Amino acid sequence: LDAEVVGGTFGEEKWRKGKGRRDFEGESDELRPGDVVFLQAHTGKYVDVQEGSVMARWEDRTTWQELQIEKSPLVVERSDSNSFHSGDLVFLRAHTGHHIDVQRDAAQARYDDFGAWQGLVVDKEGSGPLRSGDSVFLQAHTGAYLDVQDEQVLARWDDRGDWQRL
Repeated sequence: LDAEVVGGTFGEEKWRKGKGRRDFEGESDELRPGDVVFLQAHTGKYVDVQEGSVMARWEDRTTWQELQIEKSPLVVERSDSNSFHSGDLVFLRAHTGHHIDVQRDAAQARYDDFGAWQGLVVDKEGSGPLRSGDSVFLQAHTGAYLDVQDEQVLARWDDRGDWQRL
């Protein structure tokens, strides 16, 4: 899990509520709601979104690969609301303004909702808060973890293997 640290916009729009990217230099590398992350698959390619489709096609880290990690304003977490831990429900907003969602076994980015289809439970390898560079597994409401096969991002199995590690 890589966190981007430059600029002041998310995609082409200004960040809502005054949030902006932050420079980790001299700061903790602990991820906070509103940070931009890049999810790298076992293929070496980063998860990207184009017209609602979620794929992992390129080794680039550009606007199409930017994902803003958020917490739902409707869910009360047991952990710190300013950081992420294993078991937290996260929402990944693409540059399109839509959150990644899972329907059946397909990962898509179609709606700007904080619903069950968009919520992903983060499962981090190791303990402590989620930090830039951590490996994670993202579990959909179906119980399956996001996985990457070829260029497709899916959610097919409840395994936590190399195909599911991001």
